[in-house]
Amino acid sequence: MLKDNVDETPYKQKGYNEVGAHVSIISEEEFEKLEETVEVTEVGKFFDFTIIGTKQDNPTGWDEMSQVYLIEIDSPGIKKMRKKYGLPPTYQDQGHNFHITFALEKK
Repeated sequence: MLKDNVDETPYKQKGYNEVGAHVSIISEEEFEKLEETVEVTEVGKFFDFTIIGTKQDNPTGWDEMSQVYLIEIDSPGIKKMRKKYGLPPTYQDQGHNFHITFALEKK
């Protein structure tokens, strides 16, 4: 059971346009830089992944949230695709696992 101040629908936050559960693979900033030189052909495609586990974290840079709840995943296909476009293998080169956010706890 989720706490009263936990929102299990994070995709209504920060302008996700109710896209639903997803894995962010290329940041908006990375995509805009790429779009100037190449067409990213994998947009909307599916990638296989393995669930690593769940994680609770205090998100850096997301000041209105005290905790985020994640399902961490591993996907060699995602890493390979990022390398294809000259990007580091992790999202925004932050070094953490790719993930699906399933809940947010507001401050």
